[in-house]
Amino acid sequence: METLLFHKDLPRMLDLGDPDLSIVEVEVLSNGDNASISKRVVRYPVSHKLTLVLVVTADGFVRTVWGNRTDDNHKTLKRSLYVQAPKTLH
Repeated sequence: METLLFHKDLPRMLDLGDPDLSIVEVEVLSNGDNASISKRVVRYPVSHKLTLVLVVTADGFVRTVWGNRTDDNHKTLKRSLYVQAPKTLH
């Protein structure tokens, strides 16, 4: 397995308007007529071979980060395991 090393100064805060950043998932909590974003999953390219994926809570806390190779097309991903029913606040 190839080790992908990179050196890039990562921002301390993510600008969601950054054209290099891609929002790939948003989790929304609903309470009747009110809804709020509880987390976002974003992709941030760091090199031509590596993209970082960050899970960020509504308050900006980075819950987790992992790297994806840019040529990984997720052939083995079972998407049905990741589909969630809407969540309702009580």
